[in-house]
Amino acid sequence: RMQWENLVPLVENGIAAGHTSLVVGDGKQAIYRFRQGDVEQFINLPHVDSPLHGRLLESPGIARADRLERNFRTARTVVEFNNGFFQWALQTRFADNAEMQHIYIGSGAEADLRQEAVREGGRVQIAFRDLDGEPDALWQAMLGDIRNLVDGGSHRYRDILLLARDRNTLAAISQYLTAQGVPVVSNESFLLSHSRVVMLLVNLLRYLLDGTDEVSALRVVQYLQALGKSGSILNSQLSILNSLSLYDCCEEALRMLDLDGIETAYTATFLSVVARYTQTHRQDLAEFLQWFDEQKDRLSTSTASDLDAVRLMTIHKAKGLEAPVVMYPILNRREPADPLWVHVPEGQGIPLPAGWVRPGKEEHTLFDEEYATEQFKSQLDRINVLYVALTRPKEQLLVYCQQPPASATT
Repeated sequence: RMQWENLVPLVENGIAAGHTSLVVGDGKQAIYRFRQGDVEQFINLPHVDSPLHGRLLESPGIARADRLERNFRTARTVVEFNNGFFQWALQTRFADNAEMQHIYIGSGAEADLRQEAVREGGRVQIAFRDLDGEPDALWQAMLGDIRNLVDGGSHRYRDILLLARDRNTLAAISQYLTAQGVPVVSNESFLLSHSRVVMLLVNLLRYLLDGTDEVSALRVVQYLQALGKSGSILNSQLSILNSLSLYDCCEEALRMLDLDGIETAYTATFLSVVARYTQTHRQDLAEFLQWFDEQKDRLSTSTASDLDAVRLMTIHKAKGLEAPVVMYPILNRREPADPLWVHVPEGQGIPLPAGWVRPGKEEHTLFDEEYATEQFKSQLDRINVLYVALTRPKEQLLVYCQQPPASATT
């Protein structure tokens, strides 16, 4: 909300000066509520619920909302499946969720959910398997389809994007496919922080910054041993490294420690990161190390996209991406209700202004209304995550579902 309130005055100023501002978004792909994202700020435009905001954007003739009705990326079969599936879900499963109805359908316009495909063709497959507590049956189905796609010559491994809700599921799939000889790759596998050489350099920089940092010194030695290198030359050369610029220090350390040619993709990317950093920041070692710690979960090599391997990715990482073939497993896992912060009404004998509670739908408390609101928002989160997953493919969508128990209602 704070970011939004900083942005709105800039938009208002541009409009007042006769310029046009363009806001692009999709409420159906709002999957970051856990990061304080608020989809209502977007879907309520041009209204902005902020005490800092005037009402210029709501003036007649100022704002116009356009909807993209044609899909140029995805083949017709996939588009029409998603149109029909989400229309059915809204009418049957989530008919009482007003916020979801507003985001997916709008103010009564049934066609708002639907897109018209420009590309012909496409394929959708929904497979159900009885797992008996073990998901290997789903992994087997995936393996069979991967081999059919690749061995048949219609696709390469790199054309296939395999999505999951969490990293644990991806790890299980990766282990299974790798054991069957299928090459897999994930962006997380190519983070710079996963490189021994890069982390050796980072810990060396920490030791150069603080010569009493014994933890960093020990890590440098451990990384050198793991790489089969000796650190005996290091102590006599520290003064030389200290006299160099940040980039030259990293490059010289690689040469001194005879690390050239080891994990080349990582080291080349790291040196490029350092070079770009020094162009826009001060040559301050402490500031760089703090910046690297903040960015290390985002910094990766480009190798993941260059390999001929099945890509594994969480749905949140895949937002905005696409692939010719998308595979998505759905497991019957009961997700526990998240606790929530509530305001405690006065006069309840509780000497706290707020509380951290985990109510259940079977019990009635002071916070039934808050609980119901949270349930509706959680439903929206789940359906939006599903929407993102099912709209990533360009040609084929393959979904693998765990067979629900016989006692489950249809």
